[in-house]
Amino acid sequence: MSKGRPLPGVCAPGLTRRRFLGAAGALAFGPALLHGRDGGPVPAALPVSARRESFLNWSGEIRVPDAWTAAPRTPQEVAGLADWALDRGWRLRARGMGHGWSPLLASSGRPLPPALLVDLTAHLDQVRVEGSTLTAQAGASLDRLWEAAGAAGLAVASTPAPGNLTLGGALAIGAHGSVLPGPPVQGWTWGSLSNAVLALEAVVWDPGTGRHVVRTFGRADSEIGPLLVHMGRALVTSATLQLGADVNLRCLSTTDVPASELYAPPALAGPRSFQALAMGSGRVEATWFPFTECPWVRVWSAEPERPAGSVAHDGPYPYTFANWVGRDDSDAAAAWLRESPSRTPAFLGLERALAHAGLDLTGTRDVWGPSRFTTLHVKPSTLRYHVSGHAILCRRADLQRVASEFHRAVEDLLEAARARGAFPVNGPVDLRATGLDHAAPGQAEALLSPIRPRPDHPEWDCAVWAEVLTLPGTPGAMPFYTDLEAWMLGNYTGDYAAVRVEWAKGWAYSPAGPWTGPGMLEGHIPRGFTEGYGRGWREALEGLRALDPAGIFGSPFLDRLTKAR
Repeated sequence: MSKGRPLPGVCAPGLTRRRFLGAAGALAFGPALLHGRDGGPVPAALPVSARRESFLNWSGEIRVPDAWTAAPRTPQEVAGLADWALDRGWRLRARGMGHGWSPLLASSGRPLPPALLVDLTAHLDQVRVEGSTLTAQAGASLDRLWEAAGAAGLAVASTPAPGNLTLGGALAIGAHGSVLPGPPVQGWTWGSLSNAVLALEAVVWDPGTGRHVVRTFGRADSEIGPLLVHMGRALVTSATLQLGADVNLRCLSTTDVPASELYAPPALAGPRSFQALAMGSGRVEATWFPFTECPWVRVWSAEPERPAGSVAHDGPYPYTFANWVGRDDSDAAAAWLRESPSRTPAFLGLERALAHAGLDLTGTRDVWGPSRFTTLHVKPSTLRYHVSGHAILCRRADLQRVASEFHRAVEDLLEAARARGAFPVNGPVDLRATGLDHAAPGQAEALLSPIRPRPDHPEWDCAVWAEVLTLPGTPGAMPFYTDLEAWMLGNYTGDYAAVRVEWAKGWAYSPAGPWTGPGMLEGHIPRGFTEGYGRGWREALEGLRALDPAGIFGSPFLDRLTKAR
C-alpha cells in the first residue's frame, strides 16, 4: 500500500463584520491532545515498544491516566500483542483519534485494569484505491480515505461529517452521514459506513494453533456480521470498501425557517418542513439552538454543474466560522455557564447569530463541489460538547411526526427546566435522516448496527438521528437526558417506530450520568437488537466470543454491556 498525503434569538440578527469577528474570537482554538510521559518499568516481555500516556477523549469526558500504549507496525505485531496479553492476563484496547464520547475504549477517572492501548494511527494507516474499491488500514483517517477516493473520482454515499475519525473507529460504531436512498448509483450503499464494507481483516483467536492470527473475512462470510459494527469488542486492522462514482453536491444553508415551520405537526407541515426537505433532496441536517427561533438548516442536492450563485469549493470544511474553538476556550465557556446558568439563552443566541453571520461573511450559504467538500464540515476545533445520540427507525412517511414530536419534547423539557431556574442544555439540537443498512443479496448483515433493518417491520425504511448537545458539567444535564431518553423509549414504540442507541454518543442515562442506566444497559439495548430477529443480540455476542473467547478485546464496561442475556 502507498501512504497517502495528509490533508493540508432572531432569524436575521444584524451583526457587523467587526462584531462577528469579536464574538467569534471570544469563543476562539486547536485539536484535542494526548499528554504523555515516559517512565516506569515496561510490562515484561512486551513484543512491541511502549510508553505511558494519559488518554483524553475529544470532549474531555474520558480521562485515563498513565496507560501503557504500544504502536505496532504490522497486523502481525497486533496478533503478537494479543498473544502476549493472553499469556499475562492483560487486555488490548484499540486507540484511534479519540473523537468519541462513550466509554467503549475505556472508562474515565482511573487507571486501566491490566490493559494495553494499541495506537493504530502511528503505522497502520496505509490507503490504496484499486478499481472501484478502497482498502485501508484501521489507523487511517477518513480524511485520508476520502482524499484518495476523490482523486480517483469515487466516493461513498454516506460520509460522516467529521473526517478526523480512524477507519477502525468509524466501523466499530457504525459511523454515518446524512442521506436517504435515492436513484441507484453503482457501488453506493445508503446506510452506515459499515454497510459499504466488502471485506475485513481482524486479529482473532485460532483454535487450531492456540494463538491469535490475522484473518480476512469476506462480506459473504457469516462470521463477519458481528465485526461490521463491534462496539470495540474486536480489533479490525484493515477493511475494503465498495465505492461508487463521486457526485457534485450543492449545500444550501438557510437560517430563516422558523422551528415551528420546520418541525410543524404533520397535519400542518409545508414545503419547508423537515420531511419535505429530506424527501426532496435526500440529504438534510437541521441544527436548532434552543431558546432561538430559526435553526441552521443544510440541504444537499446532486448538481452535476455548478448552479448560478453557488460558490465552488476546492476543499472540505467550508464553515471556518464554526471550526475555530480551542479546548481552553471551550472549558472556559463551560465554566462561565456553570457560574451563571441563566446566561444560557444569550449564549445560544450568540451561537445562532455567529452561524447566521458566518455564512454571509465567509460566502458559504451556497457551496458546491465534490461530495466530500460539502459533506465534511465538522473539525475537532469546535466547542467540546457532550452529545447524546439515538437512532429512531421509522417510515419515510413518518419523518415529520418523528422530528416534530422530538422537537416538542425537548422544548417542553427545557421550558419546564427554565421555569425552575435551570438550563441543562447549552448546545444545539441536531436532526438528520439516513437509509438503513440493507445488505446486498448474499452479504452478511451488520448485526450490531443501530440502523440494521427490522425484518418484522419492512415498512421502516429510514432512521432519524437525534442528538442533543451540552457542555460537560452543565448542572441538571443528566436528569434532563434521563427524562428525554425515557420519553423517547415510551413514545417511539409499537408499529410506529423504534429507538436504538448511537454507540459513539451518550445514552443509558441516569442521574448518575450517561452509560449508567441499568434499564437501558440490561434491558432496552439487548431487546432492541433482538426484537424481530429471534437471536439477534445473542447471535452477535456469540459471534464475537467465538473470535475472541478470552475477551482480550474487551473492557469492564463492555463486559457489563455484553453480558449474556
